[in-house]
Amino acid sequence: MSRSQRKTGSILLELPLLGIAVLIYNILAWVGTDPTAALVSLALPSGAHWGVSPNDFILFLGVGLLFIETAKSTRTTNKSIVDAVLSTALFAVCLIEFTVVQFAGTSTFFALLLMTTVDVIAGFTVSLIGSRRDHN
Repeated sequence: MSRSQRKTGSILLELPLLGIAVLIYNILAWVGTDPTAALVSLALPSGAHWGVSPNDFILFLGVGLLFIETAKSTRTTNKSIVDAVLSTALFAVCLIEFTVVQFAGTSTFFALLLMTTVDVIAGFTVSLIGSRRDHN
């Protein structure tokens, strides 16, 4: 693997992964996809039918990415500072978008906003605990 390929991979690791879920939400809203239409419908043993909509998929993806982001926040390197700054920027963009953009004023987008909030708080909390541990 060349040095430039490693550098590109390293940069991609620093981007907030929750941005993927936010980007998918924005793309689907921009093209006018019905966010509540079932993509998949599964019959459960109880006889109920569980329909998974684009909104559900985005939330499932967001929760999975939040888990990865939380695991990434346990690193205590200089790169974790860049990750924290970018996560904070994503939170700010989501907050502004939620309050200003009409199609973002939904419960699904608010849940994504909460996930970015948890990501920022978890990142700073883990960094503070790690620096205090390293200091002692």
